[in-house]
Amino acid sequence: MRLIVWWQNRNSFEQLALAAYLAVAVAAGLLRWGFLSFNTLESVGLCYFKNVWGFRCPGCGMGHALIYAWQGQLGNSIAAHPFGLLFLASWT
Repeated sequence: MRLIVWWQNRNSFEQLALAAYLAVAVAAGLLRWGFLSFNTLESVGLCYFKNVWGFRCPGCGMGHALIYAWQGQLGNSIAAHPFGLLFLASWT
């Protein structure tokens, strides 16, 4: 009950940021324990820009970069997106 009240007292940006943070954290855990693979994530096609226009947007790779960073694979994180670590540092 307290969690629901806490959630309702947040503005929509905070709710969206928390939902995104939790989604990436869950994906990182599933990847780490082998329940999910990057090929599966690639097949989902979450990038609206790429789905509509057919090429990668400037933010493509950010999700992979964040997941790699949470797994401690900093080199792979930088390779996936150069600003991934900076984004993670400013987000947390």
